[in-house]
Amino acid sequence: MSSPTPPPGPRPPGSAGSPAPTPSPGPTGSPVPAPPGGTPASAATPNGPSAPGGTSAPSGTSAPSGTSAPSGTGSPSPDQPPRRRTGRSVLITGTAGGVGVTTVTALLFSVLARERAGAPRLHDHSGGELGLRLPDGDEAARIDEGLVLHDLGAVGPVEPVWRLADPGQLALLVTAATPLGCAAAAKLITTVASEHGAPALRRVVLVAVEVFGRHKIDPQLAALRAELGADAVITVPRDPSLATGGRIPLPRLRPQTRRAIDRLAAAIKARP
Repeated sequence: MSSPTPPPGPRPPGSAGSPAPTPSPGPTGSPVPAPPGGTPASAATPNGPSAPGGTSAPSGTSAPSGTSAPSGTGSPSPDQPPRRRTGRSVLITGTAGGVGVTTVTALLFSVLARERAGAPRLHDHSGGELGLRLPDGDEAARIDEGLVLHDLGAVGPVEPVWRLADPGQLALLVTAATPLGCAAAAKLITTVASEHGAPALRRVVLVAVEVFGRHKIDPQLAALRAELGADAVITVPRDPSLATGGRIPLPRLRPQTRRAIDRLAAAIKARP
């Protein structure tokens, strides 16, 4: 006599036939549905209560120290590569409003999303428009739970400075490629070294975005490279394709712009 069939138990997340996860809000607050199996998944994490390690987790969920809780994703597939490290956040902010923080974040995401480990998590500041700038949206086949890009907006250098006390945090400072912008960046570097010591400067990357007009900043850029390292100061050229709003048209970017963002991604991956 055959044994009685056991009652159906819960299926593992992401398995075939399991119910679709609840849609997760994207950076702009609009729902981003995730299909069964967790792929593609949304890299965006809605604003929520602060979690340990300087990241935020969705309301009503808990996250391990230094990580963000997954939203709308299933269990990683068995062949998913190892995560790079837990709780690594890139805090992206500007020395002033309108210097290109959101644009740089979106471009960096578009490059890192092609990595074998998967796309990084995205955190946007309140009222931010990061979701509107992402070239291909925030869906990705894989999510790297160990890396977060946090668009802080133009909050100034204070928040990244105190957060650098956590060795899992990197600061990506965006400034205008002008004498004033370089001076503001130099002031931040001095503050970081004063608060956390010179070794903390290895976790600071600077992006100088070119603007209209000619500005003699080569001596200032050279001094900044001497402080941060030659690979940690990247100049993004002025590109008409970045001047308009909405999604960034990657195919229309100038080759110099593409190379600059590739160098930025390499600098972030090279940070200790």
